[in-house]
Amino acid sequence: MNFADKIGWQYFIKPLKEWNQLNARTGLKEFWVFQAYVTVILILLNLIPIYYYMPLDWYFNMVGLDEFMVRDIFALLADSPIFQTIPELENRLVQYENWILSLMHDGIKHYYLQTLAALYLMFPGLAILFRRFHDIGRSGWWHLLIFVLPPFGSLIVLIATLQDSQKQANTWGEPPSKI
Repeated sequence: MNFADKIGWQYFIKPLKEWNQLNARTGLKEFWVFQAYVTVILILLNLIPIYYYMPLDWYFNMVGLDEFMVRDIFALLADSPIFQTIPELENRLVQYENWILSLMHDGIKHYYLQTLAALYLMFPGLAILFRRFHDIGRSGWWHLLIFVLPPFGSLIVLIATLQDSQKQANTWGEPPSKI
């Protein structure tokens, strides 16, 4: 048994390959190992901006500043008499404006990686959720309970995904075999 088999890598790769197969079944282990991998990947990608840019992003979001507001604030400051009389201060003000805008943009760029990963994993995640519901004998559309009954729907979906597989064949096929 190699390292990839020990960590259940095949349970992550198989749903990525079968993202468009909705009329099938997925076992309990395959579903939860896939969910664990997705969770770890998204958490790790979320830690990147926290480590590098969180203090600045948090500050700008908390205060509610965007690029246009920063430009307006610096334009108002540049029009004040003290900055117009001392050229060095006006140059310094332009440097600070560019620095703050670059910090705002750099903080935003890191979130693209997490967003792309979430979008890439969204369809395999929905497909494996559908197949998991099929495995317990329910329609895959039960996942809509999350949106219809937000607090209770999520709990119902969680409990449903923790149920054991049906041992016999059902509308969606034979029980899932071991990979």
